[in-house]
Amino acid sequence: MGKIKRKNYKIRLNMKQTMLIVGLFFCLIIIKLAYVVLSNNVDGINLTEFASSRNTTKETLYASRGVIYDVNGKPLAKNANSYKIIAILSPSRTTDMNNPKHVVDKEGTANSLCAILASTEEGKTKCTSDLNNYFAQDLYQVELGTWGRITEDERQAILKLDLPGIEFETLAKKRQYINSSWASYIIGYARSNDEGEIVGEMGIEAYFDNELKGQNGYVEYQQDAYGYKMATSEEIREDAVSGSDVYLTIDSDIQNVLENAIASFSKDKTLEWAMFTIMDAKTGAIVASASNPNFNPNTLEGLDNYLNPLVSYQYEPGSTMKIFSWLAAMENGIYNGSDMYESGTITLSDGGTVIKDFNNVGWGSINYDTGFAYSSNVAATNLALKLGSAKLNDYYDLCGFGEKTGITLPGEAEGQVDITYESELANASFGQGILVTPVQLLQAMSAIANDGVMIKPYIVDKVVDSEGNTTLQNSRTELTRIASTESINKMKE
Repeated sequence: MGKIKRKNYKIRLNMKQTMLIVGLFFCLIIIKLAYVVLSNNVDGINLTEFASSRNTTKETLYASRGVIYDVNGKPLAKNANSYKIIAILSPSRTTDMNNPKHVVDKEGTANSLCAILASTEEGKTKCTSDLNNYFAQDLYQVELGTWGRITEDERQAILKLDLPGIEFETLAKKRQYINSSWASYIIGYARSNDEGEIVGEMGIEAYFDNELKGQNGYVEYQQDAYGYKMATSEEIREDAVSGSDVYLTIDSDIQNVLENAIASFSKDKTLEWAMFTIMDAKTGAIVASASNPNFNPNTLEGLDNYLNPLVSYQYEPGSTMKIFSWLAAMENGIYNGSDMYESGTITLSDGGTVIKDFNNVGWGSINYDTGFAYSSNVAATNLALKLGSAKLNDYYDLCGFGEKTGITLPGEAEGQVDITYESELANASFGQGILVTPVQLLQAMSAIANDGVMIKPYIVDKVVDSEGNTTLQNSRTELTRIASTESINKMKE
């Protein structure tokens, strides 16, 4: 009997231990549950945010990129995106009936959409029937099948109808250049990046990328286990703001003439590059600019060089600089057109450098007015030697050479004017040994047409935002006077 009692005692003791362990375990569970209930953070995780993120989705609403127009409002670059129409049917989307966010008039909406989506009466009838069937469904939102696949132009037409509950989802983003390679280095190009946004990478598309791209929006809402939007979900929405439109100073009619001219000029010639640019001398507006070679911004075919010749190419201007070396002599009071000199050759004193006229022999003894007419290098050298390097340097600086014009195109070069030695002075007087850009030369030349006042060149007429406000308006900008009326009249003569 004693042994049995001891055995039972041991059993009872083990049962107590087990119950104690189970009790402690349940206490720990209760404490943990209480902690979870009373605290937002468990093991470093915010439970509220975690639960919300499990069924919350946020979609980007991409802004529509602005259009690039010519000065007369003809489109040069626009979106060629494709879209999907989405119709919001649930009244829960609307919080203010004065500003409905769902399809209120289903029949009227179907009729309005089909007037754009279908081109024939038979098609409109079929379209209206199909859309009414879509709208009759008891769903939060619906897609419109094949009728709902639209182009950018169709989307713009639908947007003008301001139909409540009609939204769009971008299927593909693309930029269309209406005239292909026409003014390609001015307009540039843009294309989609990895995030699905169209980004300007060259020309006006790049320089005005921030204005053109607009501002993306977003929509955030709760979704169910199947990934569909919950009808009772409160939507947080910030609509996208479309990009601004950029109006160039380019005139399509003049540009077309210039494109044909440069194509004809380059047809039977071997050349590195050529550029024809026309500027309104009174305002500084670039009305046309064509280059060869060019490229097709729709396909990037022919794009071997990313530099725009108008602003990025630096070259020796040659005898066009005689206009300004002669003006420098006039403005410094050392010019007398009737003075005589011996044309042909001149030997400099800095080591025997010989400067020759282009025909190597000259025209005998002639005056400086005649020397200008004959484009005499010897005449230019004589005048420059009288001026000295400091004064010719200063005058070229006054004319804007060696400094960017500030035109709104990317990649503008400064050029280079650095005149020290006698040989550099002589060469610079007839446009050798220095570097300018075409747009610098246009800017300096503008003084001839404006009584000695230099005019700033510009390529953008205006920028207009999505609400129709003009945010940038360019016009004639006077920079500085580089010559007197007397000198300009003499130069014209």
